[in-house]
Amino acid sequence: MTKGFSLISTIVSAIIIIIGISCVLMVLQNTEKLFSRATNFQDFSMAADILFDKIQEQYGHCTAVVPAKLEGQMAGFSNIYYRIYFKKVKENLYEVHIILTKKVEGKQYSEEFISALQQR
Repeated sequence: MTKGFSLISTIVSAIIIIIGISCVLMVLQNTEKLFSRATNFQDFSMAADILFDKIQEQYGHCTAVVPAKLEGQMAGFSNIYYRIYFKKVKENLYEVHIILTKKVEGKQYSEEFISALQQR
């Protein structure tokens, strides 16, 4: 009997290495997707907080007339657009829906935030 590697053991070890490398590549791909999603959500949540503050300042008092819909582009953020819908729940209480959209490399990302506006 000769010493050394047989063809079968070489093929088995090559298959195991290929499976290991493909698993590492899948994990890296998923990590990249999660990172880009987290980055987009961070931008959206900061923009939504700014919009909620502006809405509260502008429409938070009883004499303000609340529109049904607002649209525009976020100042200070590149390529983020917003649509705001106001739904009257009862007197001086509104449900606010903010839909933020962003286009990155031809793909459109969107996120919706819901809050309440109480006029005082």
